Amino acid sequence: MVSDSAPNLAKIKAMVEARAVQWDVIDVTEADYINLAKQGLLEPIDYSVFDPKTLAELDEKDRLQYGVTMSLSAFGIGYRTDLGPADPSHQHGRILG
Repeated sequence: MVSDSAPNLAKIKAMVEARAVQWDVIDVTEADYINLAKQGLLEPIDYSVFDPKTLAELDEKDRLQYGVTMSLSAFGIGYRTDLGPADPSHQHGRILG
């Protein structure tokens, strides 16, 4: 296994066009995935070669033509209650806008 820097769309396109692809798997954003797919720079996944038991653990909505959804994220906001009201929900307009 070889690890490299984050994939760059221009580098991926150059590798594909030169038929000198260095990576079998890449981690890209959804926007990059869409752009790469539209440009024909990704190979479709043949899900029939996967072990059925393993494939069953992957939700069908995450099985895309050229990739799989691999991560989800979220963030939270914390605050110190000793510096403001215990329930700041009524102040969202002031905090956020």
